[in-house]
Amino acid sequence: MTKIEQHLVLGLPLLLAAAIGCQSVETPAAPGSMSPSELEGTWVVVSSEANGHKGPDDPADPRGVSTVVFHGDQEVARRGGEVWATFNFTVDPSKRPKTLDETLVKGVGDAKKFEGKKSLAIYELNGDTLKVCWTVYGAERERPAEFATAPGSHLLLDVCKREKE
Repeated sequence: MTKIEQHLVLGLPLLLAAAIGCQSVETPAAPGSMSPSELEGTWVVVSSEANGHKGPDDPADPRGVSTVVFHGDQEVARRGGEVWATFNFTVDPSKRPKTLDETLVKGVGDAKKFEGKKSLAIYELNGDTLKVCWTVYGAERERPAEFATAPGSHLLLDVCKREKE
């Protein structure tokens, strides 16, 4: 996998993580459902890990900070203010751990080849901090069982903070 592909694979799940973080209400919901108001807003990726290694989404990254904006059942991923991917997603907060399924609708550059691919994730929300562990796009893997990655796991782990309005 090229560095660009690794970045895209890492960045897409980060956006997913951000979407999940919006799920702050602990009331039961129907499987696969979500309340748009729970996910609305902007999330900033503060750290990422892929296959046991620190990812490129570091606040000091010269390419700019990664953000995800959620509106309804859609999310838009940006790096340095530029849109590089859009997604559709569903969450199931009744599962333990909570689950999120995300499909890449439109990608820019190398992300384009992942269009139509799904990522399966688990997430945890603690205040304004969101932790998400997901499968890389196109890996055809089962949903992660824990919040951890290891060499060759094809898993991503991201931590996001809700941006204050």
